[in-house]
Amino acid sequence: MSERSESKHAAALAALGPHTTGVGCLYIKDLEKVDLDALRPILQDVLSWTESGGDEYAQITGLN
Repeated sequence: MSERSESKHAAALAALGPHTTGVGCLYIKDLEKVDLDALRPILQDVLSWTESGGDEYAQITGLN
């Protein structure tokens, strides 16, 4: 995940459970140990961001 996304989702990531992050990625180590209520808002936000085409830092193309 980007630094910007990590800071935006800091509270949810702290509550998530075992995970690591990389550039643009969230790696879940054990899905059974993940708090799905913490994961859900992260995924919803990223989906909305992607469907809107990104932002000034990254443009999403080819979503037709």
